[in-house]
Amino acid sequence: MPAKPVWMHRIGDIIADLETLTVPVLDRSAVERMFGLRRRSAIDLMNRFGAYQAGKSLVVGRQDLLISLQAIGGTAGAAQEVHRRRRIGDALDEAHRHRAAAEVRIRVQPTVFGARLDGLPAGVEIGPRALKIDYTSGQELLQKLFELGQAISNDYERFEEIMTH
Repeated sequence: MPAKPVWMHRIGDIIADLETLTVPVLDRSAVERMFGLRRRSAIDLMNRFGAYQAGKSLVVGRQDLLISLQAIGGTAGAAQEVHRRRRIGDALDEAHRHRAAAEVRIRVQPTVFGARLDGLPAGVEIGPRALKIDYTSGQELLQKLFELGQAISNDYERFEEIMTH
């Protein structure tokens, strides 16, 4: 199975760019920029879509290129490639967010692991349909949230009572 062109996932953007242009032909450098290709790949692509010599320059008709790309863009393979690239990008973004979150360190005292709702730190108030936390820094907020989570985990029955009254 041949490899998908490196520009396939951007075919919609390339078509939109071609539709806004008013020039009748594109030269090699324009194709390089539009498709994100190097010189040889741009020449190969242009030849694939009916390039011809105009003086010393190799050019391809904008309208011919547009029609060909619209036909390719309407195929299931193009849609699958766009979807595949989006899934990969989303997975990479999620991995990056997870890695960044895993690097966050919350400094707490060992006594926090035995926290109870009746002994929450100053500035933390919990009631039915309300939670108030006073803090002066992001680190302090994270510490108080962590302690609140531990207290709820250690005193869940009391937590349910508070939520229902």
